[in-house]
Amino acid sequence: MKKSSFYFIFLSIICSCFFSCEVETGPNTDFFKDQRDGQIYNTVQIGEQTWMAENLRYLSHVAAPDTGSYSIPLCYVYGYYGTNVTEAKTMPNYAVYGVLYNWPAAMNGGSSSISSPSGVQGVCPNGWHLPSKDEWNQLIDFAGGSVEAGKKLKEAGTTHWYSESFNVTNETGFTALPGGFRGENGMTGNLDSDGIWWSTTESSPDHASSVFMTHNLNDVYSLNFNKEMGFSVRCVRD
Repeated sequence: MKKSSFYFIFLSIICSCFFSCEVETGPNTDFFKDQRDGQIYNTVQIGEQTWMAENLRYLSHVAAPDTGSYSIPLCYVYGYYGTNVTEAKTMPNYAVYGVLYNWPAAMNGGSSSISSPSGVQGVCPNGWHLPSKDEWNQLIDFAGGSVEAGKKLKEAGTTHWYSESFNVTNETGFTALPGGFRGENGMTGNLDSDGIWWSTTESSPDHASSVFMTHNLNDVYSLNFNKEMGFSVRCVRD
């Protein structure tokens, strides 16, 4: 790494931690600051795409898991049962796994898209967008296809995953984490076991496509779930 690049990254981190200054990102940097709330994310280029290497943590409001909707945007933090955003952000699961969004919250007023890029900013910050099913498939194909991609996309080890499937390397740097879900009946489950992420692609009026990974398999599945479910979000750079 060039000295100037190291200095820029070091200065940016110091600023964000102590002085709340603005952090600008260029095309080759490996972090991004969400100007809405100051959250800083690792990012990674995988093939022709640049992804956030962490689940989105943007939380404008928070609902208890027993509140659900197919049409009203709702956000959840796993293990939190109140409605106070400040309190929700103190939860350990918020820092590690981010926010669970129902599909309306993930889309943030956007319309279903099958395009690549999707053209739907959704809940993502400026300069980023919610991926379509096709964009997810591009990532999965680059990582070796649906049967093998999990080992290149999931975080290695059992710090966060309940168990590790065979030969997980995370060589893409995507660092998929098992954030669990908020179910349609208000139940939350599968933290440490499953990671599920929304796409912009609607499969029916009440269902949308998502990407699913589990702890003991390398397969990456494309599954349709009802829009009331609460899943994680990963954003792709425009």
